[in-house]
Amino acid sequence: MRKTLIVLFALMLYLSGCTSGNEVSLSPPEDGVLRYVSATDIESIDPAYLNTTADIMAAALVYEGLVRNKNDQIVPAAAASWTKSTDGLTYYFVLRDDVYFHNGRQVIADDLKFSFERQLRLKTPNCLLLANIVGAEAVFNGQTNDLVGITCTDDFHLQITLKEPDDNFLYVLATPTAVLLDRYELVSQGAQYAKGSDAQQLYPPPSGTGPYRISEYYLGKSLSLGSFEDYYGGEPQPKRLELFWGLSKEELQVKLQSGQLDAAEDGFLLDAFADPSASGFTKVNKNVRSISYLAIKADVYPFDNQALRQAVFAAVIPQDLANAARDGNAFFCPGEFSLYWSSLTDDLTSFGVSKPSVRVLLAEAGITLPIDLTLHTSDSVEHQLLAEQLTEDLAEYQINLTVITHSARELAALVRNGEVAFYLRDYTDKGGGISLFFNEAIGLSTPVADYSFTEKELKQNGRFYPLYYKKTATLVNQEWQKLSYTVSGGLDLSGVYQE
Repeated sequence: MRKTLIVLFALMLYLSGCTSGNEVSLSPPEDGVLRYVSATDIESIDPAYLNTTADIMAAALVYEGLVRNKNDQIVPAAAASWTKSTDGLTYYFVLRDDVYFHNGRQVIADDLKFSFERQLRLKTPNCLLLANIVGAEAVFNGQTNDLVGITCTDDFHLQITLKEPDDNFLYVLATPTAVLLDRYELVSQGAQYAKGSDAQQLYPPPSGTGPYRISEYYLGKSLSLGSFEDYYGGEPQPKRLELFWGLSKEELQVKLQSGQLDAAEDGFLLDAFADPSASGFTKVNKNVRSISYLAIKADVYPFDNQALRQAVFAAVIPQDLANAARDGNAFFCPGEFSLYWSSLTDDLTSFGVSKPSVRVLLAEAGITLPIDLTLHTSDSVEHQLLAEQLTEDLAEYQINLTVITHSARELAALVRNGEVAFYLRDYTDKGGGISLFFNEAIGLSTPVADYSFTEKELKQNGRFYPLYYKKTATLVNQEWQKLSYTVSGGLDLSGVYQE
């Protein structure tokens, strides 16, 4: 049943851009085309609804904001410069006058304001990253469409006023939530904005300001990107990117061996070559900031019973799940999720809490066995395998599991709206770090002062359980240069088109 699994496929130009130790110093092919395969669908190219690492990859190439994150340093993008008030509440930005959308329209300050207002009006998954801007709450609650904390003094000058000082605000502006969108396209296309085409209907591609423009986007199949000749940083190389997904393992191997692909992820699926280097490929391995986890909404029957929640978590064996779903290309770490997030190592100390007896906990819960529970997952092959293993683990204790699958986007919306109580999800850093994880994945809406304490409390009361931390490996054709990894698990092309 080992079909092509979901991959960690995020070109997070918005994020830390960590590349040390994983660069492949080679020269590009003559045709200037990079062909990359993913087994995970790009479900959305709308920055408002990025749910998979493949979605993030596309957004990183197509869109940019005022600033971007390069090697954990904030550098200019659409903003030529900025200053901050002495009280830390107001940021003043001067925009470049040579930044254009892919449709040819020049970017002005009003585009940034409208883009932020849209995120808040739509109550998008990550819009809370903008919550510290004055007036954000009023827009989010539908009281107004005017985000008063952003003032455009003219086409190329704007100021953003915060409710409280935030030393990380520029990093927020480097996330996909804060990219520039063409306000005229947003209004004219409405519900059709950034939709993928199919055999019956073609939709116009959205315009970003990034180094690549969308040529074609077909749902469940492919995304073609062409270099943007008017990119303010100069026309990028390679000239074209062809991204594919949904290939079977057999199709993948044929394409690799016949030279139809330049890179493919995850490496543990790619056993087409016993010796990759002899076939012109390099295998690159990396730990990444991405996890699979179980979560329970504790105020829904029967999950309002803490002993039952703890029993469910005690019944699972994370490393077995990792082996089942990713052929060992992941690991269970008994230490802190928050420590792993910053260090990306698997050598972390445990909380020192012994694993309780499942049967003792079930007896303490006072429930009548057998009991039926419903688990919600994404429809990825990885989650299907995880669900099978979880069903087997829980059946040993007379806990009968019914599994309902959704697209990653649907599942994210259900979790966000509190409509599911027991769910299996993946999380890949979209730029908001641990705070965004706790908000989006677990539903904690209040600021967290001590991540370790919060995580330990969530685990002990049976609300959150990290199953495993993912690793990634990619086969890269040795004709390509400057291909490296980001901490979120995708190939980083920024070295190809950025100085």
